[in-house]
Amino acid sequence: MCEVLEIDSVDCESGVVQHKEDITKFMQNLQGVSVLVFTDGSVYGGPVGCGACATVLFPLYDTANRQISSSPVGKRVNSVCCEVAELYLVWK
Repeated sequence: MCEVLEIDSVDCESGVVQHKEDITKFMQNLQGVSVLVFTDGSVYGGPVGCGACATVLFPLYDTANRQISSSPVGKRVNSVCCEVAELYLVWK
């Protein structure tokens, strides 16, 4: 079962993240129909700094385990490097 734990609503620069019920419903509607992959790559300390990336893959069915991967990207990297590195994690 895909479940969102602690999101109520979060103000972001580009809008508002919907309530956790909406996100959970979205994930449940796609379960068994499509593989879900969530990715993130980020840099700490400004536009150039220490970077890392992560992916979470939800399989088609609950009987299979989620796959969670993360990786340091490097020092003195920008967010583009981290976003490219997260795509590599998905392909692995």
